[in-house]
Amino acid sequence: RVFDADPADWDGGLTDVGGGWFSLSVGFDVGGQRYDLLPILAVAGALARGKTLIRDASDNARGLDHVMRELYASTYKQGRGFTHDDVWNAIARASRGRAWGDFERRYIDGREPFPWAQWLPRGGWRFVEDSISEPRLGVLMRGHPDGVLVTGLDPDGMAARAGVELGDVLLRIGGSSTLDPDFGRQWRDVWGNRPGAELPLVVMRGDERKSLTARVEIDQRVERRIEPDPNASAKARRIRTGILQGLPRP
Repeated sequence: RVFDADPADWDGGLTDVGGGWFSLSVGFDVGGQRYDLLPILAVAGALARGKTLIRDASDNARGLDHVMRELYASTYKQGRGFTHDDVWNAIARASRGRAWGDFERRYIDGREPFPWAQWLPRGGWRFVEDSISEPRLGVLMRGHPDGVLVTGLDPDGMAARAGVELGDVLLRIGGSSTLDPDFGRQWRDVWGNRPGAELPLVVMRGDERKSLTARVEIDQRVERRIEPDPNASAKARRIRTGILQGLPRP
């Protein structure tokens, strides 16, 4: 059967499971049977991340599309919603009988982070972290006809210590006009290797043009990205192509 459940009839609750953790439940009752939505939503979200594993287990013969099509045909077309077992049985068939109990226990019911560095290579990808050193003004900005408008300010940042205030319009940073779309890269390229140097700023405050001086400080940040693995195996390359192009199609 397919149920039309009014969200006004849904209920939710928190259960203390010990150790400072709580379990959240959201769902509804029909005919005395409980339908909990969160496990199904969690499975769907996890599978969006785990689709590489389905393709890896099936040698790229099956993917997440096959799982969803099977559920559509075997449940919705038969006039009913799918259950927890329907989902996992469909996944197991798509992945040639692979057992997914440990996956569910650790990454859906559990709280372990997804091991991207371990899984991504199976789909021809790699996880890259770069440590980047660069100067940062400590401001939030948006476009303005005369430059960029300061809409947020880190009280401990370079700009605030130089005297920049909320509502100021930054006109120039280190000699670079903020009307240039590339001004951010320009001033960082010039001043990024000059910690402690005096960085000239020009702002418009109301009708008054003001020249300020900031002291260059170098900040560290980590940039994370996923990119194709140039050393991927032939199988991993096939899986990557399958994900990107939706092949093989059911």
